[in-house]
Amino acid sequence: MINETFVDVLTRNAEKYPEKKILLSASKNYNYSEIENHSTAIANYLKDLGIKSNDFIGILSLNSPEFIVISFAAWKIGGILTSLNYTLKPEELIYIIQKTKFKCLFLDARFLSNQQLFEILVKTISNIVIIDTVIPKQQLQLAVNSNLYTELIERYNKITFQRINISANHPAVCIFTSGTTGAAKGVLLSHNNLISNIQDMILALKFQSNDIVINVLPMFHIFSFNCAAMLEIYESIPVYIVDKFTPKQTLLAIEKFKITILLAVPVMLKLLIIQQEKEKFNTESLRLVISGGAALDEETFDNFQKIFNLPIYEGFGITETAPVCALNPIGLPPLKKSIGKPLKSVKLRIVDEHGKDCQTNEPGELLIQGPNVMLGYYNDELATNEAIVDGWYKSGDVAVVDDNGNYYIVDRIKDMIIVNGLNVYPAEIEKHINSFDGIIESAVVGYNDRRHGEKIIAFVVVDETTEFDKLKLLKYLKEKLANYKVPDKIIKIAELPKSAIGKILKKELRAKMLEYLKEP
Repeated sequence: MINETFVDVLTRNAEKYPEKKILLSASKNYNYSEIENHSTAIANYLKDLGIKSNDFIGILSLNSPEFIVISFAAWKIGGILTSLNYTLKPEELIYIIQKTKFKCLFLDARFLSNQQLFEILVKTISNIVIIDTVIPKQQLQLAVNSNLYTELIERYNKITFQRINISANHPAVCIFTSGTTGAAKGVLLSHNNLISNIQDMILALKFQSNDIVINVLPMFHIFSFNCAAMLEIYESIPVYIVDKFTPKQTLLAIEKFKITILLAVPVMLKLLIIQQEKEKFNTESLRLVISGGAALDEETFDNFQKIFNLPIYEGFGITETAPVCALNPIGLPPLKKSIGKPLKSVKLRIVDEHGKDCQTNEPGELLIQGPNVMLGYYNDELATNEAIVDGWYKSGDVAVVDDNGNYYIVDRIKDMIIVNGLNVYPAEIEKHINSFDGIIESAVVGYNDRRHGEKIIAFVVVDETTEFDKLKLLKYLKEKLANYKVPDKIIKIAELPKSAIGKILKKELRAKMLEYLKEP
């Protein structure tokens, strides 16, 4: 077990590299000394509020260096940071706030334009701090119980602070899952969970002295927070923070700041390909591109290599494992559709429905063990015990491993469709649908059927510039798939429901299934 917390990491690096600019952005750059001093000031404020160890501290913000400063402030008083997904509806945010009983919320000033949201937050939370680093103070319309982040820095900056000593196993963050299969659950990750994964990633990524990472993923997501922010602070690698992803802004930053490492999700990589084809930015500084968060399709893999002259290294991780479990070995040619091999401290198993280890190339559920596996789900012992059995986290993913120890994700267990007693993996069908002319993307789900157990329905997003014929698509699929795998119904849809990082939310399609089935 790691015997240090993130507070220890910051103290060490602030002493060693006080003036090194580590957090870069369009609005402000932070060196280690500034992170140390500003986080101490905010910690003093939190202490004045009576916030104690194990209390929850929330943040609802776009990406910014201040997001990280606030994280360290929370940890200095032993608090648990909960970063809120800003794409959630107000009622979803209130559910999380009420479940964790926030003592304080840090709110990005840019969300003040949503008056309904702000009024709800004011009624629910007793202490709100407005992160006012982007919008001038004179433009802020604040409620009585709100404070300004910059004013708190000034007010508490000179006060001596005595940090609270906590163990490496102390909860650092509580990140609520996107709820792709049900109600959101709060994943408790300790300092040890996060730092052990960082140390594994350092070994895997093989940083170079001139590296600069760009963070375009939303920081409320663990992939962004731990891999594209905390990892760099730990290893003293500068990170340029983009407040919110746009393909043009990202490519401009890569060109201007000579970015060397990009971490992204497949939907971002697709948009970068399109933008680069239009404007041809200078991206020669890029040496490493890593994809995670969702399955990387072959078309994006090939097109990125063609346009940027760089391979994409796909990895696999989930919130509950802090997050990375596997990655294609850096320096070797990455394998299409493969998540690579487990990180040094991580163990993977594939088991059948009886818990017996599967043979090579035999699909089964992926189990994960290691110091990166979460403490558990907050205030949900039943869900925790269902997820972690005999020390192994049950991922819910169907996977196979080849003769060389490379792992492949086949599908989600809960997405698997059973037709006449036969297992059908939607990802296989989606692969063929997406290869058909005129299809942008698709999602395949099952729906109950008394006679067959389940039937298959395919939702497709179509390029409007091409003529789409359902019958031709069905004929094409019958040539590629066994009859029982061919969809019973194909429904054209304007867009697929997605999470903030581009994961297709099949539960939303299922929820409206009866409505969709009425369509011709």
